[in-house]
Amino acid sequence: MQALAVLDLSENQLVGPIPPILGNLSYTGKLYLHGNQLTGLIPPELGNMSKLSYLQLNDNRLVGGIPAELGKLEELFELNLGNNILEGPIPENISSCTALNQLNVYGNKLNGSIPSGFKNLGSLTYLNLSKNHFKGRIPFELGKIINLDTLDLSSNNFSGHVPSSVGDLEHLLTLNLSRNHLDGPMPAEFGNLRSIGILDMSFNNLSGNIPQELGQLQNIYSLILTNNSFHGEIPSQLTNCFSLDVLDLSNNNLSGLIPPNKNFSRFPAASFSGNPFLCGNWSRSCFGPYVVGSKGLVSKAAVLLIIFGCISLLLMVIVAIYRSNQQSVFLKGCDKTLEGPPKMVILHMDLAIHSYEDIISMTENFNEKYIVGYGASSTVYKCVLKNSKPIAIKRLYTQHPHNSREFETELETIGSIKHRNLVSLHGYSLSPNGNLLFYDYMQNGSLWDLLH
Repeated sequence: MQALAVLDLSENQLVGPIPPILGNLSYTGKLYLHGNQLTGLIPPELGNMSKLSYLQLNDNRLVGGIPAELGKLEELFELNLGNNILEGPIPENISSCTALNQLNVYGNKLNGSIPSGFKNLGSLTYLNLSKNHFKGRIPFELGKIINLDTLDLSSNNFSGHVPSSVGDLEHLLTLNLSRNHLDGPMPAEFGNLRSIGILDMSFNNLSGNIPQELGQLQNIYSLILTNNSFHGEIPSQLTNCFSLDVLDLSNNNLSGLIPPNKNFSRFPAASFSGNPFLCGNWSRSCFGPYVVGSKGLVSKAAVLLIIFGCISLLLMVIVAIYRSNQQSVFLKGCDKTLEGPPKMVILHMDLAIHSYEDIISMTENFNEKYIVGYGASSTVYKCVLKNSKPIAIKRLYTQHPHNSREFETELETIGSIKHRNLVSLHGYSLSPNGNLLFYDYMQNGSLWDLLH
């Protein structure tokens, strides 16, 4: 047995502890025990397996710490301890394993900081410390592990600035620093990561501008910067990243115009949402209170409020014409109903997946807690659609059972009007409970609020 070169007992549903006697296998080069249900501690005797180059103990239920004795394995090439219940720090002398090429300890409860001696692991290409409890700053010395192609420190408690030395890792293919407590700017040196394909810095406290140097990354296909505090404009240089397939800049403080380049217009609106001062002319929708015009930034809030008031006035005129032919019936206490089921007409794709019953359910049968305003001819309710987009619902006081076709014709005419200074009619519904008109929800109030 001592001359055994490979011992592979992986994925056999083995239970119980790892026998310390395995440490006597002084000629074994590969030990695969992953994918079982092994429990207990990692035997320090494994450090006596002087020829060991592959040690895979991942996907078990091992507890305790990483034995410092593993640092004696001078020929260790791959160490995978991921997805266990290990605790404590990574032993400093692991950096003595200078032949180490892959180190994976993801999904444990390890803590402490990254050992400073890691800078000596010149052969390391894969480092995964994700989903642990590591803390402290990311050491500047990581930038000296020049052969790294994967660096995953996500879902930990790292803090402080991202060291610019990470930009020296010219062979890096994947960099994931998401879900930490990192702050400060994103290093401009990241523009030197010419091989990078995936860059994920999401869910941190990063600030400053998005570096324009990222436009030099010709191989990047996934850039995720969501849920930070980046501000300023989206660099136009990003439109040069022709391989970019996934882009998420949502939930920051970005402003200005989304680059109108065709290469950029393929990204969905969700890629830019949650930026209060960002405007996307390419999609004819803005995500904040400013739009860009020929004379600079103009307050959009005032424009929208005035437009909302004009639309309300137009609807009042339409309703007044029909009221002259029919007695007004207020919906509260009304016993008269229209014959037939409710009719719902969709004029905008946002409503395409919704039914009349959905609207009733979302407003709890037009509960008064959803009321956001009153008019001479209607009550206005706020309704949040399935895609989380709010709309305003005008519930008209007057029904028109004898002129419904003419009424629909008027509404379809209004719905066909497309102008950047008009709020579009998304659709309408004719039902026994009243006529409903669906508009964009203007969260800044009414024209009355603006003037008073």
